[in-house]
Amino acid sequence: MDDAPLQLVYRAVVIAKITYASSSWWGFTNAADRERLEGFLRRGQRQNLYSAGNPSLAQLLEEADENLFYTVSQKKACDAIYLSIIRILTARL
Repeated sequence: MDDAPLQLVYRAVVIAKITYASSSWWGFTNAADRERLEGFLRRGQRQNLYSAGNPSLAQLLEEADENLFYTVSQKKACDAIYLSIIRILTARL
């Protein structure tokens, strides 16, 4: 049986759950925590759920952090967030 569908589900569910809001919690992890999370991915590789060619957890989280920074640093995103906050505050008055 082809493992591609299982790998797709693993990335869509497991990797997404691990990386969710990673910018807020990754800085609070120590080396042991990071090794435990990387070990979880290695177990997925041994079970052929996560391809060895895929990026490591540190690489995934760094890319997500860069994407978040890029999105927030764009003027359009900041304007949309600012306008949303103004709408919420004025609606409560």
